[in-house]
Amino acid sequence: VNIDGTFNLDPKDNTLFGGIDVAFESVRYPTAAMHWDINRNLSLGLTFRDSFELDLDLIVDANAEVVGNKINLLLSSLNTNLFSPRQISLGIQYQEDTWLITADVSWLQWSKFKATASVISIDLERVEEESSSSDEAGFPVPAVEDIIEPDFHDILVARVGLENEIMKTDSIKLLSRVGYFYEPTPAPDQNANTNYADSNKHGTSIGLGLELLDLKPILELPLEIDWVFQTIWLEPRDYNKDNPADPVGDYQIHGVVLGTSLTLGVQF
Repeated sequence: VNIDGTFNLDPKDNTLFGGIDVAFESVRYPTAAMHWDINRNLSLGLTFRDSFELDLDLIVDANAEVVGNKINLLLSSLNTNLFSPRQISLGIQYQEDTWLITADVSWLQWSKFKATASVISIDLERVEEESSSSDEAGFPVPAVEDIIEPDFHDILVARVGLENEIMKTDSIKLLSRVGYFYEPTPAPDQNANTNYADSNKHGTSIGLGLELLDLKPILELPLEIDWVFQTIWLEPRDYNKDNPADPVGDYQIHGVVLGTSLTLGVQF
């Protein structure tokens, strides 16, 4: 953002000229996966996905005349709007007759999580016309507080799922599914100025899968319709501040998150 103009005590005499230069850059991150069939019933899988983050970098360069003084203000703000940790998952699958059971454990590198607050720097100068030099503007510059790092830690997430084929004919196949996962919180106790409120999570789900097997000649392969309902419980967690005069104070978090989805899949 570039701003040029003149500021006067009378707002009618103020003039401002501004421009915005925006660049959008895509986020790229590598992924990889491997699969082993140990025998006809048992198989293993390994996946890797690198971390990615979306940063917002804003620079404001303002040149203006304030009460006869030519001022140059340079403000820089950088913050992370979106972060996904690096993760490695190892899974196992076992199938016997109409039953299928899966389990996996994932490592998530939350220790690389950055503070979501903006990192701000301000530079204010007064420009002298004759000497083309610059010195302190003589105006107070707002103090910029130091950013407190979140100090998150890496976690392991465990998941297990069970599927059963409850009906199969020449035209349809019906599947029932249940699942569970446990995800510990990566956030430490918030006993100072930060408030990254989070707790351990337990997730349960139930679902149904319907495969339409006989849609030829429209579709050569089955059409899949899947429905799932999920509940996530957040364990109660108390936050006690070290400072009795903390503006937020002590508090407790807990909650339940409900979700459902319906998907349609076409095989190729």
